Amino acid sequence: MNEKIVFAGNIIVDNVKVIPDWPRQGMLVKIDSFKRSLGGSALNTAYDLKTLDPSLDVKVLGKVGRDDNGDFALSVMSGRGLDVSEVGRADGPTTFTDVMTVS
Repeated sequence: MNEKIVFAGNIIVDNVKVIPDWPRQGMLVKIDSFKRSLGGSALNTAYDLKTLDPSLDVKVLGKVGRDDNGDFALSVMSGRGLDVSEVGRADGPTTFTDVMTVS
């Protein structure tokens, strides 16, 4: 019998922007670097478990948008060896967060 571990929940794209300093209200700040990463309850747990034991059969259930962020999320999850065969695609955008961090 093939046992599968299934995680259901949020799949979120984090847009991480590194800035030199926090701007004062109404001011602009230069973004030194930008990267996308993934987060959310279902994804973080599944990703970490697969990292700890790549031989496990791990599936993620959730929904992403029919957009570039959704394509990115599916690509990263599949590339990690997670089963994304039942991740749905919504007509709206993929859930995301904009993260600002000071270098």
